Amino acid sequence: MEKLLGRRERYLGARATLVTGVSPAGTFTVGSPYVWDLSKLYSESWLLQYGLTELFVTKLDVLSGFERVRICTGYRADGELYEDFPPHQSLFHKAEPVYEELDGWMEEIDEATSFEDLPKEARAYVHRLEELVGVPVSVVSIGPAREQSLPVG
Repeated sequence: MEKLLGRRERYLGARATLVTGVSPAGTFTVGSPYVWDLSKLYSESWLLQYGLTELFVTKLDVLSGFERVRICTGYRADGELYEDFPPHQSLFHKAEPVYEELDGWMEEIDEATSFEDLPKEARAYVHRLEELVGVPVSVVSIGPAREQSLPVG
């Protein structure tokens, strides 16, 4: 558990790459200030307008040790629910994220050698991201080493 806490402290507040997407126009990255929040992922539906064909989810190992993990599925402002960012800046500043919670996993995953080696909760999390965004996750990263990038599927 000490190793997990140390990892969280390293990433807390740090800008972290969450998702890299591939489209015919090239590669781009979506980041968020808190790795385990993923609050920007679903709200980046505009990415689909650019021909998004696959996602690379990085730093999945940082989510180890949480009993529950969250995915932002929309925003609520002035009593309205928005599936994307609220359309006006004044609404955006008042908006509260709406989360879907999934079961987390307590075990370390940074030594997995295949996607199938990951806990079922981690795999379910990745598959739920695919469902929400509407494109497949092709690679999941569980650490900085090249061999820690695991093909999905």
